[in-house]
Amino acid sequence: MPPKDVFRLKDYWASGAKYELKSAASLMRSKQWMSAMFHCHLSVEKALKALYVHEHKIHAPLLHSLPYLAGKLSIDFGKGQMAWLENMNQYNIEGRYPEDIEELEAKLSPDLAQRALADSKEIVTWLLQALKKS
Repeated sequence: MPPKDVFRLKDYWASGAKYELKSAASLMRSKQWMSAMFHCHLSVEKALKALYVHEHKIHAPLLHSLPYLAGKLSIDFGKGQMAWLENMNQYNIEGRYPEDIEELEAKLSPDLAQRALADSKEIVTWLLQALKKS
């Protein structure tokens, strides 16, 4: 992929990650916890894809698995971070289907959602800083 296209594509994903964080925060203020969790997942996914495009110089895979995307990067994710990514994955896949939403919502609390937003902001910031350094 030409360098100009790589720059545009990674900027698209990086900008999208920031936008999704804002969406998640707005949904939190509206007490829409499930939707906020979905957007937290999406923000991290887009940050991972920005770094993927930067490192591999190709389009990011058309999938939503945070652990898979993280595993394809040169950045070192700790065990705690990988466990967090695995946990957040459920808010993308299961969160899309009505039969799973009720079960997830039953486990979701405002405190859990607020913590997920804070963690998402932290990991997105870390990933986008890594993008600038490389």
